Amino acid sequence: HGNEPSGSYAINKIHKKIINNEIILKKGELYMFPFLNKYGKYINYRYVPSIRYSTDLNRIWYVDKKSNFNMIEYIKNIINDADLVIDAHEGWGYHISNNKSMGSCLYYTNKDHSILCNNIVNNLNNTITDKNKLFLSKGLCHKLINVPTLHTYCAKKNIPNILIETTGHNNIQPLNLRVDQQYL
Repeated sequence: HGNEPSGSYAINKIHKKIINNEIILKKGELYMFPFLNKYGKYINYRYVPSIRYSTDLNRIWYVDKKSNFNMIEYIKNIINDADLVIDAHEGWGYHISNNKSMGSCLYYTNKDHSILCNNIVNNLNNTITDKNKLFLSKGLCHKLINVPTLHTYCAKKNIPNILIETTGHNNIQPLNLRVDQQYL
């Protein structure tokens, strides 16, 4: 989403480290899509701006039909055989203190990733002093199960997915902190 930029910056940070051989891919292929909604990012707007209508790119990941965006269909073809898909977003609050917000959580679709996500959350929480801002590790986000998001698409297609939700809408936390959290 254009108003959730921290994941894009974290992906670029990882990309630079790969180029500089500071991070080395041991096997396989890595695809990164840091700015799916670059125009929305420029104007801090959730949706893809358009003259006719605005589209939420994370609400058109249909399992049983095509979206109206070639880019989404292109990415679907890449991830259908993926070992892991990581999806970066920002919530409007802290899930630990308001369970209506998805913020500050890692959601996973594959139970095999629970230990990994718990370890990541423990590392994140070691950097946080306010107990109301701690991260949580959770399984499938059931409130999205009927919404055509990337997380849901992966769950329904049995593609392992980790959805990272920092807390950042309206700059509730500084951007550099959110980028560091996404990167970690």
